[in-house]
Amino acid sequence: NEQYYALAANAGISLITAFIFTFSLAKFRLHAKLYYFVRVMVRYRLALAMLGFGLIKIFPMQQPFPSLSNLHTNYGDFLPWKIYFHTVGITPKYEIFFGIIEILAGVLLLFRRTTTFGAGIALGFMANVFAANLAYKIGQGPLALSLILMALFLFANDFLRLFNLLILEKIATESRNMATK
Repeated sequence: NEQYYALAANAGISLITAFIFTFSLAKFRLHAKLYYFVRVMVRYRLALAMLGFGLIKIFPMQQPFPSLSNLHTNYGDFLPWKIYFHTVGITPKYEIFFGIIEILAGVLLLFRRTTTFGAGIALGFMANVFAANLAYKIGQGPLALSLILMALFLFANDFLRLFNLLILEKIATESRNMATK
């Protein structure tokens, strides 16, 4: 629970800082450049996380195959997170598939033109990870939530264009802010 409080405190400090910068830098017209650099930092931070977690899943290290002693342990003696890790670890190809998805999202996030697709994949994947963290009490929920928020921030830039194209079936015009140029 303390980690969620720390995440909420960081979000509050970030919002206050953004509010201060918005009004103090208004006369310098640096919003577009500052927004661009924030997007680049968030994009690379999310890509680094996705690539790192993807690599430890491609070579099944995060959720390894259960040992013989674990296979002989009574099911009720395991903590919920251990049950989840053994369930995924018993099928290494499933974990490798998870790793491929994470690496795909990370690679797409490295390039400006594919950021929206990478953020969408990361958003969907990390929502699944966050739900597993809550259900099995794994303990990495705040990290998953922060990665979800990063992916949402990156995905929000093109959300209206995608909504117009896919839902309203209208022509999606190019965004006018500096982040997409």
